[in-house]
Amino acid sequence: RLLARCLCMHPSTRFLVSLTVPLLAAACYINSLHGKLAFDDNFAIISNGDVSQGNPLWNMLFTDFWGQDITSDQSHKSYRPLCTLTFRLNYMLHGHEPFGYHVVNLILHAIVSWQMYHFIYTLFSHFNVNTRSSDTSFSISYISALMFATHPVHTEAVSGIVGRAELLCAFFYLLALLLYHYAVHDNTSRSRIYTIGCFICFVLATVSKETGYTGVGMVLLYEMLLGRMYRGRAMRIACSFLFAASYVIFRKILTVSFTLNNYRRLENPIAFAEPQSTRIMSIGYLHTRYLWTLVYPRYLSADWSFDAIPLVTSIHDPRIFAIIAAYGVVGLAALLSAFYSWRGSVAAKLILWLVAFGVATFFPASNILFYVGTMLAERLMYLPSIPYCVLAAWLMVSLIVRIFATPVEVVPKHETAPVVEMPGEEPHDDPTVLASPSRSTIRRRIKTTRAATAAVKEAKASVESPLYLSTLDSVQVVVLVAVVALVVSAYTWRTYDRNFAWESEEALFLDAINVAPGSAKVWQNVAILHRRTGNWTAALDSLYLAKKIEPNYCECDYWIGVTFMNQGHIQKGVDMLKQSLGCKYSAVQAIQALHTVYQEFLRVSPDDPSLVVQWGEILEKVEKNDDAARQFFQAGVMLFEKKRTDDAMPLFERALRLDPHGSVHCRVAYWLGSCHISKGSMSKAMPYMKVAAQEDCLGDLEVYKKAQETYLNILIDTLSKDPSSATLRADLGEALVGYGQHDKAVQQLYEAGLMLYNSGDVRGALRLLRRVKEVGEEHQLLVTGPGGVNTYELSLWLATALMQTDPSESYAYFLHAAGSSDPKVVNRAREGMGMAQPG
Repeated sequence: RLLARCLCMHPSTRFLVSLTVPLLAAACYINSLHGKLAFDDNFAIISNGDVSQGNPLWNMLFTDFWGQDITSDQSHKSYRPLCTLTFRLNYMLHGHEPFGYHVVNLILHAIVSWQMYHFIYTLFSHFNVNTRSSDTSFSISYISALMFATHPVHTEAVSGIVGRAELLCAFFYLLALLLYHYAVHDNTSRSRIYTIGCFICFVLATVSKETGYTGVGMVLLYEMLLGRMYRGRAMRIACSFLFAASYVIFRKILTVSFTLNNYRRLENPIAFAEPQSTRIMSIGYLHTRYLWTLVYPRYLSADWSFDAIPLVTSIHDPRIFAIIAAYGVVGLAALLSAFYSWRGSVAAKLILWLVAFGVATFFPASNILFYVGTMLAERLMYLPSIPYCVLAAWLMVSLIVRIFATPVEVVPKHETAPVVEMPGEEPHDDPTVLASPSRSTIRRRIKTTRAATAAVKEAKASVESPLYLSTLDSVQVVVLVAVVALVVSAYTWRTYDRNFAWESEEALFLDAINVAPGSAKVWQNVAILHRRTGNWTAALDSLYLAKKIEPNYCECDYWIGVTFMNQGHIQKGVDMLKQSLGCKYSAVQAIQALHTVYQEFLRVSPDDPSLVVQWGEILEKVEKNDDAARQFFQAGVMLFEKKRTDDAMPLFERALRLDPHGSVHCRVAYWLGSCHISKGSMSKAMPYMKVAAQEDCLGDLEVYKKAQETYLNILIDTLSKDPSSATLRADLGEALVGYGQHDKAVQQLYEAGLMLYNSGDVRGALRLLRRVKEVGEEHQLLVTGPGGVNTYELSLWLATALMQTDPSESYAYFLHAAGSSDPKVVNRAREGMGMAQPG
């Protein structure tokens, strides 16, 4: 009798009882508060510049959940700035101390658990679902909330700090649905306020996690199944479509691409499975595993990567029966609820909406529309578990009511519309005497008759529905409490025990290896744990096992390499680290490890150029060309000083090819030129010395001066052997400019220009003559008489060359040349002026 009264209590008492839901939720996770940062927490918090590395606050609006540029091809494409903001607030309060992060997660889960109770009870009590009293509605709402609060599948979302995205999304998602319910069934001006509040919550849910976007579909379906034709319906539907379109446009502009593109076979093998039938069957089995995890949450793991769940490659695989069963159960529930919805059952409409709730919130993780970056993750079931818990509680109560008692039939006394006396009419004892009602009275009668007929149909549909429940009696309550106590106790124990696995990475992966021994990533993480304890042999065994499961798992090469080095097998370690340089996931760590190794090698053998060459080749492999060029240059110098010129030259050439305009190209060019000089090949040395003698090499002044002097001597020596070479003379002139001997430079450039003109190279001559004018005027070296380059003669030659290229420009030079005191120059200038006269 006391148990029966527990479910037939006053609403205020029910509210107090409902507070046991968040209290139990907190109690289940109380042992998670002392957990460390584990697994993905390190990437989302410690390595995330938006959280703990001082990035500007607004920067998180343009980065993904892990702190990467969201437009990058390497981005995870997860846009969750609100969740990142809460992490940053945690960091501002207590740094990397995990206790505060866990407290926030625990509080959020407790609130969401109570929110779920309140939302479901609001729906059930509003629609008077399956009962003519409120005790059964309270029972289903309360039991489903208890199941949700304690369900072990939520440990990853609550005990794992990165699961906060799920918690925040669920909080705003449920609040939005509740506000929408109020908006639909409120025929006052407050309906608009509820609508606006609803979509604000959907925005907040979506920027907490992308699953929040599915709320648009849920409110539209709610409007269709359970809505009322009150004012504001058009506004609600318009807001739904506006939100849907706006988010898609915003997401496209922000992220460039909608989905993750850099996942690999290790994380989600389904995306790479061939043929297509294998992908389809494997996706079906994945859905089955998710559903089974809700039903029987015994085997839970933080990682389900390749090959923890083998792909379904054949229709003869016995797991096909499980797929059929899972889809059959969900499909049957949807079909039955749709059938009874068509017959007018409000309860069936609500069940159909709940089934759609579960499907919609699971859809982003389903691998149907697009592939996701994980095979299976329990935290993804946080929102989809809500309808599961409601339907499970509903089924539990239904079975107990039907097994332990006979339902109370609720059949209306009149299956036809009652006679309603209208105001202004006198009742008549004689049914043959009829009043003469007005037209308005007739319309009111018709309206009342239709409403009564609809109520009769709804009542009949409810009673005919297999989901119909009567008021609970004491026997049913005893059985129900016993069953619920058993289920919730089992959930609580499993959740509490599961939390210990999330206390540290050590506990997490040692637990995972028992549940998912086929996961390559789990074995690598176990190997890392063995390394922390110095058990190198066990670490290598685990790493080789991971490579056996997934031969392309390139990160293992890095860990094998450093483990070999820890064992003292240096060369084996170096070989494996070099092999891992091709892996973009471990290349940075590998190059750091190899740098340490080679620094030690060179400390022991500082005069060994082969070690420097090896280190340069490693840097070249990871495309650090500037650093690699330095190493090849250093090795070349060492070989040159050892009189091994033939060995040094290829290294200098390699350095110059890698970094033709970098920080060492001047020195490389000088030394390469020196190698050719030592071999007696001045012509081959000249271009390299010319590079080293350019003005952009002034930064390395010592090399610049040496190169300039050497280059000048080579030019003088070569020109003495071939005085008719205009090119050599021009190069000598430019070298003299750089060397500061401008008077000699002007003379050489002038002579080279005349030689080019006489040989028919007018444009080359024009270039050199203009250079003479530039240098001569700058240093006041042009003369009007003998004893140098005559300015009038220079103008005459410039005008003559321009007549063949740009006659309009030649007139000014002819005019200047006409001022000469030399009659020959004046006559030629006047003749030219006549030909070049403008117009």
